[in-house]
Amino acid sequence: MAYIKMESYGLAIVDATRSIELNPKYVKGYYRRGSALFALGRTKKARKDFRTVCGHNPRDRDARSKLAACDKAVKETAFAAAIESSSTEPLSATLDAGAIRMEPSYDGPRVVPVEVADADKKEEFFFAPGMLPVDFVMAFVGHF
Repeated sequence: MAYIKMESYGLAIVDATRSIELNPKYVKGYYRRGSALFALGRTKKARKDFRTVCGHNPRDRDARSKLAACDKAVKETAFAAAIESSSTEPLSATLDAGAIRMEPSYDGPRVVPVEVADADKKEEFFFAPGMLPVDFVMAFVGHF
């Protein structure tokens, strides 16, 4: 328990595992290892330990609440993995500004590549009416 209070979770896991090896019916070992595993975010393994504790002591409210917290965390992780897709990437990471094609009749601002070596000319180009440099567009899109 001292390792957990000092937040030395790795040492707490080692200590609890050793106590379980010495006495597999030592419920506190499972509880402490489960607590340390949960603190490290290893929720599936922690859930297994808390299930063992609840199997031995079904009336232990604290173990039941920690088991419920582990179940919730495992479900949240599974849900996050299920909804993760390439569409969750930021638009700036997937947008290819060079692939944007505009109809010839369009008379609004156009995205154009900026390859001006002279700094003064580049600044002039930035402020030219109807021109949007690619690096400016991509920096703007990066905010979305």
